[in-house]
Amino acid sequence: MKKLTSQKRCALQTARKLLQEKAIDIANDIRGRLRNFELKVGLVGTADLEDRVRELTEDIPDLAEIMAALLTTRQKLREEFSRLHRKVSEIAKGNAICRRLMTVPGVGPVTSLAL
Repeated sequence: MKKLTSQKRCALQTARKLLQEKAIDIANDIRGRLRNFELKVGLVGTADLEDRVRELTEDIPDLAEIMAALLTTRQKLREEFSRLHRKVSEIAKGNAICRRLMTVPGVGPVTSLAL
């Protein structure tokens, strides 16, 4: 049986990953739904997506309301993801083995904690 500490870390990492995946899924769904209306978001960063979607839907109030609900949900998921990511970073920085692993190029807090 895994130690309690190990189980908690595993739960933290899987929850973090789930929030990340769902936020990405919502962003992709928004893009797909807008394409049905022949509206293209184009190349925008994660932070600029909300402004672009609001700009595209300002002339279609019903669609704007739907997109607002999706954008709000996506934003909340991103906030909670960031909170869990900070927790992963704190745990990794507080662990000597993780700190040593993070000296390897390409290994950050998430990978070091997973190992």
